[in-house]
Amino acid sequence: MLTRAAIIIFVLASLRRVSSKFPPTQQYPYQQELDHGGHATLYWNYDDTYITMELHVKSTGWIGLGISPTGTMKGADIYVGWVKDGRGIITDRHGVGNEFPPLDKVQNVELLLAKEGEGGWTVLKFRRTIDTCIDDDLQITRTTMQFIYAWAKEDPVGNELKPSDKHTFKGKRDINLLGHLNVEKTAFPPGEQHQKFRVTSGGVTLPPQETFYFCRLVPMPDVSEKHHIVRIEAVIQSGNEALVHHMVINQCAHPLPAGALVNQSGECYSSTAPIDHANCVQPLFVWDQGNAANQFPTEVGFPFGEAGDPKYLLLEIHFDNHEKHAGIVDDSGLLITYTSELRKYDAGMFSTGHLISELTMIIPPGAPSFPIGGYCSQKCITDAMEDSNVEELRVIAVMSHTHSLGQNITLRHYRGDQELLYLTNQLADDFNDHLHYLDADIVIRKGDRLRTFCEYNSMDRKNFTFGGMSTNDEMCLVYAFYYPRTNLAVCKTEPTIASMTDIVSDYGVNYRFMSPHPTAVDDPSWEKIVDTSVNKTVDQILNEQTWNETMISMLNEKLSSSRVMHICSTGSSNKETFMDAPVVTNPYVPPPKVCNVTINVTLPGEAPRLVAYPGFILIHLAIIYFVM
Repeated sequence: MLTRAAIIIFVLASLRRVSSKFPPTQQYPYQQELDHGGHATLYWNYDDTYITMELHVKSTGWIGLGISPTGTMKGADIYVGWVKDGRGIITDRHGVGNEFPPLDKVQNVELLLAKEGEGGWTVLKFRRTIDTCIDDDLQITRTTMQFIYAWAKEDPVGNELKPSDKHTFKGKRDINLLGHLNVEKTAFPPGEQHQKFRVTSGGVTLPPQETFYFCRLVPMPDVSEKHHIVRIEAVIQSGNEALVHHMVINQCAHPLPAGALVNQSGECYSSTAPIDHANCVQPLFVWDQGNAANQFPTEVGFPFGEAGDPKYLLLEIHFDNHEKHAGIVDDSGLLITYTSELRKYDAGMFSTGHLISELTMIIPPGAPSFPIGGYCSQKCITDAMEDSNVEELRVIAVMSHTHSLGQNITLRHYRGDQELLYLTNQLADDFNDHLHYLDADIVIRKGDRLRTFCEYNSMDRKNFTFGGMSTNDEMCLVYAFYYPRTNLAVCKTEPTIASMTDIVSDYGVNYRFMSPHPTAVDDPSWEKIVDTSVNKTVDQILNEQTWNETMISMLNEKLSSSRVMHICSTGSSNKETFMDAPVVTNPYVPPPKVCNVTINVTLPGEAPRLVAYPGFILIHLAIIYFVM
């Protein structure tokens, strides 16, 4: 993504009557419940030019749609309306802040159908072009976008929405509108027989803390021959949808080390964990809020069951309990569908980016865009392909992950000195990013290399941010889903400890007086390493500096050119090597932008209006003044 993006959907709903929703007016390949109470569902489809959406809401009032680069009204591209006296009005506006948004000069949303029914349910069907190339509009991209919805109890009193027309409920939902594999390419082959198994938490009681990483070690199905996993989907315990932030499921090295506790659970990365994470690094699937079920392409399946294959899985669930409620019990997890009827290709997944480390991942305060990256070397990729007798890797989907400061993630692809088409270039609206499919398979060959770039906005931070698992820390990860499978599991880098001690020494830290002196990634963080010459931690010394634009730029240059340690993991072994930052002489140049057709429904001298469709009540769309 080139900018942060969000979709804002505002819904006015009446909760006084209860009835069933209308069925969708056509068969849609994609749908998503917006709230967790069943009050709003979005159906959609798209082609190269248009996206068509159908919104079903327990509502008889305002409704709107917009795209925002910040997740707020500021800079938003907003479409809103209402139904009143059988007249339909549609307006296209832009947000200028937390105030009433003005009309765009060109109107670019088209109402296709609208009706209301008993029980207070409303159906709106509308479309817009994916990219209008107009300044007031924002492009819908193949990335995770943030849906923010709200509703009130009444229509506007007059014919125009006014600042006094407030919402009575609001929420948000992350959805990737365009990043889905074509349903035709993922259909189950005719007659294919399936079995299923669940991998869940087993009923964990959440502690009263904001962030909790839970792990459980479980066996895979006991089969005597090779099978293929063909679908993985989340099963979230009802009522806990907002608590389950993301889930990761990894395959574990076989045989398990002594002391591993099968079917046992505990807090990840702690003494109560059922197994050391280092023994379970081969990723099988990653799920985040907003992800739909992942059904593999028709010719592709994730293999298991052969001699030497992993026989155990480690389920990791990240719970976000912002209110720190005590006593919540959860049994969420994943439902896995598999078959004994083997498909043509074995699938695999590997992770790349920056290693998670409090010592080597540092972000200064006050930076509007601070880049941090990681490499996947050509030797790691080539060795994995040769060891598995594979000539090329075909990447079909990627998932990027940062925390709250992340604003842009790019996975770059190099062949020799030439940079090729990005594998992904997407916004991180927040740290809820999702698996999305590429327009076409991207081929990785022997000798290719990858580089992950994560950009962070720390303008609201007064102190340094470090790498780590907490939501206040940061990460820079990309997962790549590909075929045919190799043994590649992890391919990441981080600046060496020597590079980091040199860098912090340039900002007032006395290298000779560090205590304890850092020597490895598992050493204490900069908040615990003391410069005894001044009796201050490294963190304190760094935060005392004046981090202006020049200082931030200098730190960026030091980090980006530093020598790095490279980790290449095949699931059963880790190879550590050291390398200098590679130099690219021929960067990728995106092709010229081609604008879509513009829908212009503006009528001279008044807001755009649509004539009623026979047999339906027209819905008048207008802009919602969304008070954050």
